[in-house]
Amino acid sequence: MKRPNKNSKTERRIHLWTFAQAQAAVPYIHSIVQSLRDHWLDAVTHDQRADRLAAKPGRPDRATLTAMQDARTAANRAQQQFANVLEELEDLDVFCVDPLNGLAVIPFRQYDQLAWFVFDLFEEAGFKSWRYDTDPLETRHSLDEVEERRALAV
Repeated sequence: MKRPNKNSKTERRIHLWTFAQAQAAVPYIHSIVQSLRDHWLDAVTHDQRADRLAAKPGRPDRATLTAMQDARTAANRAQQQFANVLEELEDLDVFCVDPLNGLAVIPFRQYDQLAWFVFDLFEEAGFKSWRYDTDPLETRHSLDEVEERRALAV
């Protein structure tokens, strides 16, 4: 029996969103990205606490060892919760770019090219910009162009 090749890449088709679909999903995406950010911060906080405890000079006492173990356990739990929420987001074909800053991207088609709505957790509307797949991550285009194109299609 042949084993599957671990190095083989599997193709996966992603759902391309419309502007209206993305707007309608903003509250749900906001909730998921907020959870991602919270779990990310929890994991980092617990990791740092464990590292600080481990860096104390001298031999650790029983209380310190217990606190370090508790912090590592809490960090692992937060990392697992982060992974679960990330999977839920990716099942929607929405992809986290920066959990700390609450950035995710939503795929759509613009002039027959793959493009991404840039979701920002701290933006009141959810997103105000987009970028082509080939653009650098920092590039942002105004949503006005997407809205104009949508108006022309109607």
